[in-house]
Amino acid sequence: MLTISPPGAPSADEMAAVLTGVRLLDDALDTLAQVRTELARLVADTHWRADAVEILRASLIERRHRVDAYCSEVAAQRDACMRAIA
Repeated sequence: MLTISPPGAPSADEMAAVLTGVRLLDDALDTLAQVRTELARLVADTHWRADAVEILRASLIERRHRVDAYCSEVAAQRDACMRAIA
């Protein structure tokens, strides 16, 4: 059976690549969610309030904010991929 695709329509290989990319982005989001949870736990830990570890704690807080921003970017990219195949 002959299938005619409109100009600019993605090929089956391109669609498969996009789906693979979406799966990889989902895996990355899951991993980042685990990291975010652990960072949140460490930041909230009252034993980390001592003066000796305040600098490390501040660094963790900053890194957590960067991870949050990165998660948002990855989620946006995944959503864009999903819209492309819808």
